[in-house]
Amino acid sequence: MKYRKLGKTGIEVSEISLGTWQVGGKWGSGFNDALAEQIINEAIDDGVNFIDTADVYEAGASEAAVGRVVKSRSEEVFVATKCGRQINPHINEGYTPEVLRKYVEDSLKNTGLEAVNELKKVFPDRESLAPIALRWILDFPEVGCIIPGASKVEHLNSNINAAKLPPLTKKEKVAVNDIYEKYIKKHVHQLW
Repeated sequence: MKYRKLGKTGIEVSEISLGTWQVGGKWGSGFNDALAEQIINEAIDDGVNFIDTADVYEAGASEAAVGRVVKSRSEEVFVATKCGRQINPHINEGYTPEVLRKYVEDSLKNTGLEAVNELKKVFPDRESLAPIALRWILDFPEVGCIIPGASKVEHLNSNINAAKLPPLTKKEKVAVNDIYEKYIKKHVHQLW
């Protein structure tokens, strides 16, 4: 497979990528999860690293299949999804930031893809990233205490054990900070 830069992003994507509007069957004919996963896996096996989907493709089943497969793979795969086609009536006034934000959040939940996937690359052996997040916060000397919630005793134990973890390495701190700057800061930093 050959790769080219995607516009001005600097991201190298496969010359032939994968569109998923009919990946699990014909439009409107029901969705075949096994077929969808086979097609997506074979595409990645063949070097495809860019997959396009949308929230309306078979009522979100395509997005979910893409997310399942991408999360199961070790390769870096870029996913583009589209939203807004469900706005009714389908007019410009319906495309408000609030409405679009909700569609994007729904797509992230449906695919299960978000900045966490990048954290998994930094900490591949971790079952849960919650203790890592707590450890990262504790690594800031300005923090007096953190107050995580717990709905199970296991959560409480995990939270407490986070303080026993060794501080993050310099490399891990840089990677986590990059993810924070890229994905999280713009959504929360202005709130404090």
